[in-house]
Amino acid sequence: ELLLTLKSYVNNILNTAITAKELHIHRNSLLYRIGRIEELFRLSLKNSETFRTLMITFYMMELAEQIYND
Repeated sequence: ELLLTLKSYVNNILNTAITAKELHIHRNSLLYRIGRIEELFRLSLKNSETFRTLMITFYMMELAEQIYND
């Protein structure tokens, strides 16, 4: 649940409204999950370096999945 939330949030460029709609959850639920992620991993998703690293990581994961599925 948290990984899916994080991936969606990063792919939507930290837009809470779009992410909440995409996940079919209330915005407050999304904010709770984001807070939980930041607390568990001791990071700030608003940090540009963290955001960039996560974006690249998710892109690489999708690319690897496509390669292995072909």
